[in-house]
Amino acid sequence: ICAALFAVIGIRAGKSDKPVNFWAGVKVDPRKVTDVYAYNAACGRLWKTYSVPYWIAGFFGAISGMWEFFIYFSLAALILACVPGISLLIRQYNRIEKQYISR
Repeated sequence: ICAALFAVIGIRAGKSDKPVNFWAGVKVDPRKVTDVYAYNAACGRLWKTYSVPYWIAGFFGAISGMWEFFIYFSLAALILACVPGISLLIRQYNRIEKQYISR
């Protein structure tokens, strides 16, 4: 469910005409975005990429019924997505922000 949610956020962000928001409660000023479509495309790719470890975890979790040790691959993917993944997500968004939002 998390993988699908992040993928849908990415798809909707990439297709939006208005600048998408990354942080909850923080609006992006459209006048400060240098290229709205490129900014939204970058944010969309960011969210879709972030969904990948969750898809992997779901896949390994689903097949762990056949081979029990696959649950460890599922847990490893979730841990990587949650622990370093969130910090990488934030760092990459900050790069997108520097590239497309003027101060």
